[in-house]
Order: sequence, then C-alpha cells, then structure tokens
Amino acid sequence: MRRMSRGYQWTVAILIVLIVLIIGRGACGVKKAEKKKASDGEVFKKTNLAPVPVTAFVVVSREVPLVINADGKTEATDRYQAKAPADVKVLKILVEEGDKVQPGDGLVKFDDEKAKLKLSFARAEIREAEAELANATYQDNNRDQLMDEGKISEIEVGGLEERVNLNQAKLERAKAEVELYERATDQGQLNSPIAGVVTKSQASEGSDVTEGEVLVEVVRLDPIFFTFNVPVDSVSVIEKGPEIAVKFQALGEQEFTGDITAIGAGVDDEEALPRSGGAGVEVKIKIPNSDQALKADMRGNVVIRTQGKRKTFPIPETALVRGDRSVYVYRIDGNKAKKVAVELGDPHNGQPTITKGVSVGDTIVALSEEDLRDGATVEVQATRAAEK
Repeated sequence: MRRMSRGYQWTVAILIVLIVLIIGRGACGVKKAEKKKASDGEVFKKTNLAPVPVTAFVVVSREVPLVINADGKTEATDRYQAKAPADVKVLKILVEEGDKVQPGDGLVKFDDEKAKLKLSFARAEIREAEAELANATYQDNNRDQLMDEGKISEIEVGGLEERVNLNQAKLERAKAEVELYERATDQGQLNSPIAGVVTKSQASEGSDVTEGEVLVEVVRLDPIFFTFNVPVDSVSVIEKGPEIAVKFQALGEQEFTGDITAIGAGVDDEEALPRSGGAGVEVKIKIPNSDQALKADMRGNVVIRTQGKRKTFPIPETALVRGDRSVYVYRIDGNKAKKVAVELGDPHNGQPTITKGVSVGDTIVALSEEDLRDGATVEVQATRAAEK
C-alpha cells in the first residue's frame, strides 16, 4: 500500500476535529434546552400554585324603595283613516300633512262615475220590477176571469204566486241597491269625525283609487298617551291618578307630566293582568298636549317612585367585571374564585346593586391585586364591610 501524502493526512485530521466539535455543541444545546424547559415548568408550576391576594366582601341584603324606570313611546289617543268608499276617482285633496282639522272638516272629494251609472241601472231595475210585480199581482187577483176569457192558461195560473214572490224579491233587491249607490254618490266628500292633525295624505288629485284604500289619516294628539311596560310583579305598587313625569330625549330631556289612566291595557281586574303577557303589563299615562309638542311614536323615559320596597344586594363597584353583554363577580368557594353572572338593579345611594346571581352570606372578591381567572386560588387579605 502506498503511503498517503502529508497534506492529505492533515486534511483528514482537520475534518475529524470539526465533526467532533459539531456533535459536541449539538449535545450541549439539547441539554440546555431540556434544562430551560424544566426550569420554565418549575416557574409555571410555582406561579400556578401561588394564591392571588384579594379583598373580600360578604353579601348582605337591603330593602330599598321600589323605583320603576321604564322606556316607552307616545301614541295618539284617537285615529281616523279616510278610506275610499268604492272604486272612484279623486277630484281634490282638501288637506296637507301637518294641517289641523276639526270634526266635520273636509278631507277628500271624489267623482264616482261608476256609482252614478250603477245608481241609474238600479233605478231602472226598480221600475221594471214594479211593472212585473203589478202585472203578476193583477193576474193572480183575477185568475178566474182571465182563464174564462182565455187570456191565461191553467199552467200559467199555477205559477202566478211564484211570479209574485219572485218580482217582490227583485223589487226589494233593486231598492237596496239604489239606497247603497245613493249613499255612495252622496259620499262625494269624506269629512273628519275627530279633531286632530293630518299625518298622512297619500292620494293625488285625478288618481283612480280602489275601495278601502287609505287616502288621508288624522290623529288626535291632545291629550296624548305615553305607553310603557312594567314587570308583572311590580303592578301591585302602581296606582292610577298621581302625576308622573316623562322625559323625552328628542326634546332635550324636557319633562311632561300626566296621570296614569290605564294599567294592564285598561283592565282593572287583577286576575286579567297577566294576560298582558310578553315583556310585562302595559301602563298608559295621559299627557296634556295642547301645543302638540309631542308627536306620535316619540321615545321617552319614565321614573316612578313607589311606596313599595324591593330586596337588593348592594355591592362595591370594584367587584363588578363588566363584559360586552353580561356582568360578573368572582364568588369565593373555599379558596377558589368562581366567576358567576349577575343582574344589576337600580343604584342605591350611588352604589351598584345586584338583584340576581348572589345570596346573602356569599363571599365575593371586592378587590384583587392581580387579574383573576375562573378557578384561580385566592387568599383573602382583608374583608370589606357592607355600606349602610
């Protein structure tokens, strides 16, 4: 075997050294990674086990005055829709939207050509029916004489009574049609039966309209109703009569006062109240509106301070965790924090209140030194007393 040259030997030696160094560095990196992972695990384990320092609050109940705060809207106390009495042509619209009208004021004039033609035809039917009835009655009264004279046959005599009855019915029907079409032609103008404001005028002069089509609408706005709903269990503390203030944001929070005139859609029988159903029981306030500052379908808010009491749970603001759609607190069970949803009531003396979700004696987190999560271990550092 030929001996390798010295240069070749050096090259091989250098390659072997480099391979050894690379393998050694890789092994070192693996050990460091494993060591770091173990170290991180220990830190996470210690952090996970460390209790979160908190200040606690023990839930108590308070009886506070029952205040009903509800949103509602206005509605007209009366409404009249002027409808086309038949298929007619509009001659003239006598009012415009926003006009004030009194009972008897004209709204729309018609030109009912079809009704006039039908009236003429019905009057002709009356004349024909009267003539036929007179002839049948004469023959029936003189049947023997007419038979002797050979003017009617025995068969015709047998049908005389039926002819009389038939023509009598025909005459009565024609008279009814005449009365109907006379009324239609007399209704060449529709008048308002109520005092109010024109809120809709959608017909145009010269247009053909169909029977029953709404042409003009008049609403009565003085007084005006404000309607809202209250929970069924709060109905018993609401009484008719006392003046109630309603605020309307569209009018710069201006207050309007009125009397409660209807509870439960006007039903006074307490047994019938639940039938109002849905979101609660309907209540109506009648508000004077002589200047008609209030219009129909205006949104407003009413606050009624009643003589009733409600049970509530005052709670520190710092205990509330407000989400996008719900509100939560952290209740302490043992040494764990449990996130529970609650329902808020109206504030009392500036402090939030809870109506549902907690019970008397529950311990909740009033203040936490760290961000809490459901199921976290906590350590109570202090207990906050309930405010009186």
